[in-house]
This record gives sequence, structure tokens and C-alpha cells, in this order.
Amino acid sequence: LDDGDAIEEIVVTGSRIRRNDYISISPLATIDSMNIEYSGNPTLEQTLNEMPQVIPDYGRATNNGDGTARVNLRGLGAGRTLVLLNGRRLAPSGVGTAVDINNIPQVLVDRVEIITGGATAVYGSDAIAGVVNFLLRDDFDGFSLDASFGTTEQGDSDVQDVNVAFGHNLASGRGNFVLYAGALERDATFASEREFSSQAFQDDWQGNLVPGGSFRTPELVVFAPVDVGSGPIFPIFEPDGTFREFIEPDDIYNFAPINYLQTPLTRLSAGLLANYRMSDALDFYVELGYANNESELNLAEVPAGGALTVNLDNPFLAPSSSQMLADNFTSGPNLATFPFGRRISEVGPRIKNYDRDYWRSVLGVRGDLASDWRYDAWFTWTDAE
Repeated sequence: LDDGDAIEEIVVTGSRIRRNDYISISPLATIDSMNIEYSGNPTLEQTLNEMPQVIPDYGRATNNGDGTARVNLRGLGAGRTLVLLNGRRLAPSGVGTAVDINNIPQVLVDRVEIITGGATAVYGSDAIAGVVNFLLRDDFDGFSLDASFGTTEQGDSDVQDVNVAFGHNLASGRGNFVLYAGALERDATFASEREFSSQAFQDDWQGNLVPGGSFRTPELVVFAPVDVGSGPIFPIFEPDGTFREFIEPDDIYNFAPINYLQTPLTRLSAGLLANYRMSDALDFYVELGYANNESELNLAEVPAGGALTVNLDNPFLAPSSSQMLADNFTSGPNLATFPFGRRISEVGPRIKNYDRDYWRSVLGVRGDLASDWRYDAWFTWTDAE
């Protein structure tokens, strides 16, 4: 800028409420399309997770997740972070109020504005942690094809992403429409395929990380200290019907290898955005979008536990085992009841497939009533399956 030039006002839209950034009482961070492109990340949540205001939530490395991608401001929970698209609320996917940002067309994102201060006074209780507003381009003119492929140095964990968009300005720039479509394929990678993730670890309460896991093993464990050889300790059941001392960490069940290190995801999306300005006081706009997300959850076998009652003359018990149970856990004539834990390995891992369809449509009008007054009215319909 020349010395004589000055910026009198900068108006941002961290929400649908217009305001001056210099006098805003809530901190606001902005990520523009160039930052998103240069990040090299195939998904929006990976770019947002690099921001200091965001704590990583469900994402590609979340094995216990449901395949959604969420924004978690300041670690207060994704359900307390309000997500807007062009200043309008997005409907959640699944149970709760958390929004799956996989349903947002990344190829058309102009910028992302993040209000990191609490905003409940303006937006309600779903904005306790703040607001994330995704603003899409409304003047895209031309054809865009964006394709990316990523893999690891081991040659696995592939991520393929293709996005296409076609837009055209109408009536000397008074109107615009954009058609877009995208496809993403993310391969699964198990934790067993990397040395650093193939073993679960735990704290030994002395500041050291040691091999860990679960006491619910494929062999039944009695969750009560019993002397079966050299003092009170948890007994573990052997295939020959006898009990022996539980040896830690050798007998601990390592559940890590069965988990995903990278959760698989297949995403297809398409939509239409259009707007037409009749005058400064009347601007029509339409937003139509569809997204299908398929993902899979893979967990170790079901861990069972509780109280177990057995007959003391059970043919699967060795005489020494029947005597140990009778001496410590008698609960009735010829019966013993004891706390137990066991991994039900016979049924295999827990696998759950998610297949979500997300339909969204918005029809609205907006405009200026006066220099300081503006209106925006819309109807929105969402079907999240």
C-alpha cells in the first residue's frame, strides 16, 4: 500500500452476523482456500486439526469412531462446537449434535472462519466451545479438476481423492451456478502392520511405559486374589481344567493388532449451488447437496465379565480346581460363584459397517434493507440416514 492508502474497515463473517474484526470481542481465526490447498491434506478435518484451537476428534486414525469427521474446539467436545455452512447451521449426522464435515464440498471452500471464544449468548448452547463457519465460493466460473493420491513409504494406507466442479456466471455477474462432485477412497491399515502400534502400552505407575492390554483374556481369569501356588493372585484357567497364577505382562491380552491404524472410508458427494441477485435488496440462492460415506469399525473380540456360577462337579474342572473354588467361592450346595473376565475369541473381532446418506437442500432470499440493515431468510431440509 502507498503511504496515503488506508484500510478503513474490514468486515468478516465468522457467522451470519456482520461485524468489524478489529473491534470483535471474540478471537477469530481464518483459513483461506490457499492454506487448505497447500496443506496437502485430503480431508478438511486434517487441515483443521493442525490449528491450535482444535483438538483432534474423530478422524482417519480413530478406530473406535463411526467414520465421521468432527471439529472439537478447545477440547470441549464436538457436540459443543457449532458448525455453519455459509452462516447457516448444518444438521448433525447420527445421534447428538456433532456435525460430520465430510458432507462439506472441500473443493468449493473459500475460507473457514473459527470463533474460538464461547458464543452461546448469540447462538445457543451448541456453541459453548465456539463456532466454525465454512464459506463456499459463490462466484466460481470455469471448470476445475483436482486429483490427489497419497501413500506411505511402506506402500500402503493409500488415499485417493478426485473432485470436479463446473461453474458459470450469469447476467454479467449478477448470478452464478456451480455443479460439483467428488470421490474419496481411503484404504484400511491395521495396527499390526506397524511396530510402534502393534503393542498396547500402559503406565506402570512409576513413570514407565510397559507392554499392556486387557486382563480379559481368551482364557478365563478369576478376578479375585486366590492362592494357587505362591500367594494370593488372580488365577487363570488352563485348557486341562486347572488354574495357575496370572503372569503379568505375559498373560495380558494385546488387543492392539486387531484395531485400525487408519480407518477405511469411501465417500461420494455431489451438489448444486446457485444464486441470482435481482437487486441489492433481493438475492435468491439455492444449495443442494448429497454425500454418501461408508466406513468400518474393527475392534478386538468382546470382553465379558461379571459373576459366574458353576457346578463344582463340572467335568471341565480338574479336581484341584473344584477344590479351590469350593474353598473360596462356595455359594450353595455343589455351587461356586466368582467374579470373572474372559475374551470371547470364538466369535472373532467386533466389526461394524457404517453407510450414511446425507441430503441437504436450502432455498433462501437475502438483501440489504438499508446501509446498516440486512436480512436473510431461508428454508432448509436435511435427511441424514
